[in-house]
Amino acid sequence: MADRLRKARPDVSVGVVEGDAAGDLLKRHKLNFGPAVLIDQRLEFVGVPRWRFLLERVSQLSAGLQNPRSASPPAAPTTEKPAPGPPAKPGGADAAGPAREPPPA
Repeated sequence: MADRLRKARPDVSVGVVEGDAAGDLLKRHKLNFGPAVLIDQRLEFVGVPRWRFLLERVSQLSAGLQNPRSASPPAAPTTEKPAPGPPAKPGGADAAGPAREPPPA
């Protein structure tokens, strides 16, 4: 499939990763085994995709279109703490939400 993609899309760099390097990539993307297709370091397919789907996805990414279903690379852990939110108001309607009227009898 890699050779076929190279011939169909010479503008795209295609690589095949095997051996220890493949193990590292699989671990990074939380997979136990391959094959998998990464495009721009994003996990696009697990397993071997249909040829048409692969070509379509490569074309979309070449055009700059992002797919919300694509898996992002794992984020690096940060040591920064999130900014604190506003302090909670003790008691009152705001704390429990809006007041509700009792249902009619």
